[in-house]
Amino acid sequence: MATATQRTDLDLDHFRELLSEERARLEDDLAKLNAMEESGGPRGETATELADYDQHMADQATETFLREQDQAIHLGLRNSLDQVNRAWAKLERGTYGICERCGAHIKEERLEFVPHAIYCMDCASDIEARF
Repeated sequence: MATATQRTDLDLDHFRELLSEERARLEDDLAKLNAMEESGGPRGETATELADYDQHMADQATETFLREQDQAIHLGLRNSLDQVNRAWAKLERGTYGICERCGAHIKEERLEFVPHAIYCMDCASDIEARF
């Protein structure tokens, strides 16, 4: 991996603001999802039934699907927040905008679109192709 120096061609304050806004949005979405889960979901239903056997199997399947969907959304939001925090740490270390894999500069256009990007397009494509 090539060693790159701190980016002087980027307005780091601008990207700090973008990351801060994205972090606030993700934290707000997580808080809303958590509140919805605590109240029993979008319809405000809580698990107050005494037995599951009186529910139709299709109703149980729907409830399971919705619960799994909420868990997937929660996991996706957490992962995105982790990526934002990782990019924030790179800002603090002076390595923001530098690919973690090859050490090349990440194009400013990519950072505008994905401010939490940690890989250049070539490396991101290569990593994606492996999965």
